[in-house]
Amino acid sequence: MSFINTIREDIKTVQTQDPAAQNGLVIFLSYPGLHAKWNHVPEHWLWEHGHRSLARVLSQITRHITGVEIHPAAQIGKHFFIDHAMGVVIGETTIVGDNCVLYQGVTLGGTGNETGKRHPTLGDNVTVGTGAKVLGNIRIGNNVKIGGNSVVVKDVPDNCTVVGVPGRIIKRNGCRVMLYGCGIGPISRPRNRRRAAKTLDGCADIISARDRYSLETLQELGVTKPEIHLNADPALLIDPPETDELRGYLRRSGIQEGKQYVMVALRPWQGFEERVGAFAAACEYAHREYGLVPLLYAMEPARDESAARAVAEKLRCPHLLLSAGTNGSEVLALVRRMSLVVSMRLH
Repeated sequence: MSFINTIREDIKTVQTQDPAAQNGLVIFLSYPGLHAKWNHVPEHWLWEHGHRSLARVLSQITRHITGVEIHPAAQIGKHFFIDHAMGVVIGETTIVGDNCVLYQGVTLGGTGNETGKRHPTLGDNVTVGTGAKVLGNIRIGNNVKIGGNSVVVKDVPDNCTVVGVPGRIIKRNGCRVMLYGCGIGPISRPRNRRRAAKTLDGCADIISARDRYSLETLQELGVTKPEIHLNADPALLIDPPETDELRGYLRRSGIQEGKQYVMVALRPWQGFEERVGAFAAACEYAHREYGLVPLLYAMEPARDESAARAVAEKLRCPHLLLSAGTNGSEVLALVRRMSLVVSMRLH
């Protein structure tokens, strides 16, 4: 690819990545991140062809002009963009994939006096936020987002979001990481307790404990980084994606803004018929005393719809009768909209 074509593609990249970008001429003249990248091309060529002293001198001139220091030995992929540019440092053995974006103050550096490969490798489509530090001979996978001011010193798999000091994964494949514990312990040896606390702090974003003893054990271990909840069902902690499709599903289901709902999901076990009246009375009590609109929900329509209909037929208050959505996101969207969920164990 000719250098002119590279310039054209880089300008298009800026127009895609930066909503404040204007026309091509303004981008060409006023984006120091692009100037640093373009200057790196001949500097890298000189380094690769043995003119290393000249390459280093030119890279320092570029640094003073643009505020960006890219070692001439660093390998930079296509469509690389440094937004705002100032204070960015990219070390000698750094490898940057295609379609990567860095913001001001980012360091892709080493951790000490190591030799050989000592700087990070970024995959494709990586975004590194303002002030973040990615240090050492580590690999950052494809489609990774690193939050501003994070310090990342360990490998990160593909499709993750990383934040914090030290950096920890808060999303994998667009999802947060949850651990569900039916029981924790006993963990008696001090060494094992330290290991357990370190592991739980490092691998989870949310821990859903089912009983108070487990909650107290986590607190005694000193687990502090994940969100810890005492909850009967971890599904109640999962946030479905906010999409127009799911919002449309809620509207079609009759869910109205400003109203509060209680979901009642029942299964017709043996003796259920004798308790239909009690379930209906409980729903009406929730509506009368707390203003909750009962939602009779057939979690598995083939098994549960008869139970939901039996209770709904006895209700004299406003209510909804629904069957489970066609996918898990619809079920979660509905559950998260509820003020209260009453359900038997479904598993």
